[in-house]
Amino acid sequence: MRKFLEVEEDNVESFYLPPYPPDRSLGETSGSAEGEALLEGLYGF
Repeated sequence: MRKFLEVEEDNVESFYLPPYPPDRSLGETSGSAEGEALLEGLYGF
């Protein structure tokens, strides 16, 4: 995942949040681990 996406931790949320509606479980508590798990499920990384 990191080799494909080189971002600072501060920018991780801004990358993960846009594809999802704000009312999803992702919410404001989304961490990089949770975001990556969601991306792995959706995109197969």
